[in-house]
Amino acid sequence: MLTALLFLVVLSASVYFMFLIFVYGGLQKVKTVSHSKIDGLPHVAVIVPFRNEEENLPGLIESLKNQTYPQSHLQIILVNDASTDNSKQVAEKLMGKNFMLIESSADGERAFKKKAIEQALKFVHAEIIVTTDADCWHPREWIETLASYFDEETGVVSAPVVFRDENSFFAKLQKLEFAGLVLVGAGLIGGGKPIIANAANFAYRKKAFDAVGGYSDNKHLTSGDDELLMQKIANETSFEIKFAWNKNAIVTTKPNGGLNDFLEQRKRWASKSLFYFDKTIVALLFSIFIFYASLLTLFFASFFGFAVKWFLFLFTLKMLFEYLIVKEGKDFLFDKKLLRYFLIAELLHIPYIIFSALGGVSGNYVWKGRKVKR
Repeated sequence: MLTALLFLVVLSASVYFMFLIFVYGGLQKVKTVSHSKIDGLPHVAVIVPFRNEEENLPGLIESLKNQTYPQSHLQIILVNDASTDNSKQVAEKLMGKNFMLIESSADGERAFKKKAIEQALKFVHAEIIVTTDADCWHPREWIETLASYFDEETGVVSAPVVFRDENSFFAKLQKLEFAGLVLVGAGLIGGGKPIIANAANFAYRKKAFDAVGGYSDNKHLTSGDDELLMQKIANETSFEIKFAWNKNAIVTTKPNGGLNDFLEQRKRWASKSLFYFDKTIVALLFSIFIFYASLLTLFFASFFGFAVKWFLFLFTLKMLFEYLIVKEGKDFLFDKKLLRYFLIAELLHIPYIIFSALGGVSGNYVWKGRKVKR
C-alpha cells in the first residue's frame, strides 16, 4: 500500500511542479506586456454589486469619485443586492453625478451577483465594463490604467487585488497566501491559459461579453462571474486576455475577519472549479488535489516511522517551487518582510487546500449572510 501511495504522490507531484514551472514562465511574460496612453478614450462603466456594505461604501465611493479618468467617459453603477442595513441610504447620500443606483431582486438560491451585473448592463452605454467590490479601495489612476491595456484585440484585463496591511498574524498569512493566488492567475494568463481571475478587479469589452452570451450558460452556478466568463472569452473568441502588472492597477480590500469567513470564501471560490469549460484544467486541479492529499497522508505516516524522508523531500520541493512564484510578488503585491511568514503559510497550505476543495465540491457555503447552493 505504501508503494502505491508513493507512486501516486510522485506522479501527482510531477504534474504539480511542471504546473508551477509553467506559471513561473508565464509571470515573466506578463511583466513585459506593454500598455500605453489611450488614443481616443473609450467609455467605461464600473459596476459594483453590494449587499450590507454600509461601512465600506463611503470609502468605495470616495475612491471612485477621485478617479483621474474623465467623468464624461465614465459611468458608475451601484447595484443594491437586497441589503438589509442602511447601504442604500448611504449610497444615495454620497454618490456623485455620474453615478447610478439600481436595485437587484434577490429571487432564487444562486447567481445573485450575476443577476445584479446583468441588471446593471441594461443601463450601460460603454465599450468597457469594469467590476469591483464594495469593500475595495482604488488608486486614482485605476480606471485609466486598466483602460490603457485595451487595444482592439483585447477582450479581458484581469488585475491584481491585495489585502490591506493589518498587524494581526492571521491577516499577514492571508495577505501572503492571497498574493500567491494572484501570481498564479497572472502566470497562467501570461502562459496563454487564463483560469484564475478576481471580480474585485476585472475588466472586459462589452462586445466580448455579448459574443459568448454572458452568463447564459452558467446561471445555475452562484460563482464564476469572473473566471468562467474569462475562460469562455478565451476559448470562444479571438480576443486576447491580459493581466495588468502595474501598481496603479492594484485594488486593495480587507482580509477576512476570522477563520470561518476565510474558509467560507475559499469554499465559494472552489465551488466552480468542477465546471470549468476546459476539462483538462479540471483534471489538472484534481491531480493537484491528489498531491496535497497524498502529502498530508505522508505527513501523518511519518509519525509512525513511515515515509519520513519522502514527506520531507516532497515538502521541501513544494516550498522551493512555490517560493519561486511568491517571490515575484515582492515589492509589487507585498513588502519583502512578509516572506518571513512563508514557512508557516506553507505548512498551513496543505490542510487548507484539502478543506477548500472538499468544501467547494459539496457546493454549500455562506455568502453575505445567505446560505448559498453552488
